[in-house]
Amino acid sequence: MEKKIQISEKFLTDVNELILRLEQFSFDEDINVLLNNIKKHTEAKIDSLERHKQYTAYKTAAPMSEERETKRKEYLEGAGIRVSWTTARESFYE
Repeated sequence: MEKKIQISEKFLTDVNELILRLEQFSFDEDINVLLNNIKKHTEAKIDSLERHKQYTAYKTAAPMSEERETKRKEYLEGAGIRVSWTTARESFYE
């Protein structure tokens, strides 16, 4: 079982930037596989952090405000959920 650790967002973005720069060079196949694996995981974590920021902005906006609805739509789009689907679902339960 892999141990989960916490790292700073700055460090994560620095690692991602390093990977992007290293991709410009030619390495043997083993190194390329390693770089691709690191890139995939860092980009997934960065995407997750961005979705969390969008969710937090949505939840901390004033209830029943235009800002909250805008933030909700941004969060849903970032999470890959169609806004039209959620609106239809919410109106079903009202």
